Amino acid sequence: MPPKLLRVYPNPFAHLDHQGIPAGTYAFDPIHGHGSRGWVGATVDRSKTGPIPTDGDLQMTIRTKTGAPSRTVNVDRAPRKRIVFTHAVDAPTPVPDMPHYRFGIRSGDLIIGDAATAAVIGVPFVDPRIALKTAAAKAIAKWEATYSEPPPTATWPPNLRRVAGLEAAAPAAATVATVLAKIPALATAAEAAGEGSFTLATWDPGNTGESALYGAVVGALTAAGLVEVSEGVTRVGGAPKAHSIVVSLADLAQAQAQAAKKVVTPTVPAWLQVETPAVSGGAS
Repeated sequence: MPPKLLRVYPNPFAHLDHQGIPAGTYAFDPIHGHGSRGWVGATVDRSKTGPIPTDGDLQMTIRTKTGAPSRTVNVDRAPRKRIVFTHAVDAPTPVPDMPHYRFGIRSGDLIIGDAATAAVIGVPFVDPRIALKTAAAKAIAKWEATYSEPPPTATWPPNLRRVAGLEAAAPAAATVATVLAKIPALATAAEAAGEGSFTLATWDPGNTGESALYGAVVGALTAAGLVEVSEGVTRVGGAPKAHSIVVSLADLAQAQAQAAKKVVTPTVPAWLQVETPAVSGGAS
């Protein structure tokens, strides 16, 4: 019967290398790895791994016996290599329930990844996000106590900065749907302020990604009947500084009426479900 699986995370903060970069690893059991060398939840980043430069040969003074002339010789320094790891901290790594991995958990080199693993080990479950953040804080405090200055956390890999609580998760990228979802609130605010239109979005025309996104937004608005939606251009010194999409409340009301009449069973997009001023004459 195969052994049960433990789900664990590597603890990158168990060790900071000589440059203050997280380098904590825990090797796979040789039996589990079938003789190959590997690390739990970590791989060697070969683009950053390489020899450590030396300051040349080491000079030593040798005297064969007391009172004898001395001579200086050059001694080759042993070559050293810095190994840089990439750590997988977004999901736990499954490993067999073997003494080797239980020892890694006890030593702090591995972090329990779920409640089931904690139950098998017989210890209280601690959310791995909290455990990783705590480990990072300890590593930083130890470095500061040793060197009287903080480690260079700004150069840590982004995923380790995030789990260490040093960097917020990146916001979700805007999509056509998320941009259109802003319309009801913006229209309500514009109407309350007595304005006839509102700016839906503004972007840098030099940013090809944003230009493509908001071009698609204009296409969606046009398809919904907002044929007079305008793309304004703000110019500074003759050069375009920003493009913007300005939506008229009157156009929005017309589009809402048209959407309700297009099909037998009216289906109005969520972003058009907003109270708008009545348009004289209505839409045909």
